[in-house]
Parts: sequence; structure tokens; C-alpha cells
Amino acid sequence: MCAHLDPANDVRGLRADQILLGRGFGLESVRGPEMDRDQDRYIELSLNMERTPAEEAELVGLSGKLNLYRVTPEETREAREAARLIEKSIDSRISGLDKERLIEEIRAQMLEIKSAFRRNPIRSK
Repeated sequence: MCAHLDPANDVRGLRADQILLGRGFGLESVRGPEMDRDQDRYIELSLNMERTPAEEAELVGLSGKLNLYRVTPEETREAREAARLIEKSIDSRISGLDKERLIEEIRAQMLEIKSAFRRNPIRSK
């Protein structure tokens, strides 16, 4: 059967990036390698809650380069309250968990979101 007639290759309704990441092209990313490296580094720095001043400056630089806007919880009263509620909820849910494994899982999930690829889940011990 011709590839263009194969129902598995039907691209109707897909975005361009979904088509490029499909079997027909075999690409791992629709971005250039430098953009992927910058995004990976941005995620790594974002997850580090104890950044040095140099790392903070690098994060700010990457957010500009990647055209990202870092929202701070202090911007509005509602944003401050939402941030407080989120922090309180997270704190209550993570107490007793292995913080290092939790951070690794967060990193893995953020990379999944960025790349649209899935991995085998980390199994609890």
C-alpha cells in the first residue's frame, strides 16, 4: 500500500509541528538544537530554588531569549492569594515524600511537557 494512502499517515487536523514530529519525518523536535538546549537549561534553572546570582541572571537572560514572561506572585492581590494557596496545598501534599525523587519527577514531567514525549513512569519503592 502507498504511504500516502495509509490511514496511519493521515495528517488531516494535525498542526504542522505534529506532522513534523510524526513517523513521516522522524524529527525529535521542531526547534533547532540551540533552542532545545536553552529550553532545557531554562527548566533546569527554574527548578533550582537555590540559584546563585549568576544563575538568576542566566535565567532572566534565557527567559528573554525564549520570549518568556516570568510572572511573579506579587503582581496582583489575586495572584498573591493564588500563590499562597498553591504553596499551602503543595506543602501539605509533599510532606513525608522523598524531596530528591520528587524533584527528579518534576524535572521529568516538565521535559515531557516540553518535548511531547512520554516515558515509563517512575515506580514507587
